[in-house]
Amino acid sequence: MHDERVERHIRGVQETLEQTDADYRRMLNEFAESIVTYKDEIFGLEQVFVNATTSGRLLSLQDRLSK
Repeated sequence: MHDERVERHIRGVQETLEQTDADYRRMLNEFAESIVTYKDEIFGLEQVFVNATTSGRLLSLQDRLSK
């Protein structure tokens, strides 16, 4: 009887560890995706900086940065 309880406990701990690992991996993937998105947005702003020769373009840039 005690052995069965120990086995159930071990299985429960193992399931919890596996779920924690899966959650951690999901979180890392989401973080990596957000970094890529952020990097792409920054590179997208580069063209605005390069071509910003008029006040209208500068205002457009300011609007994009304030979002």
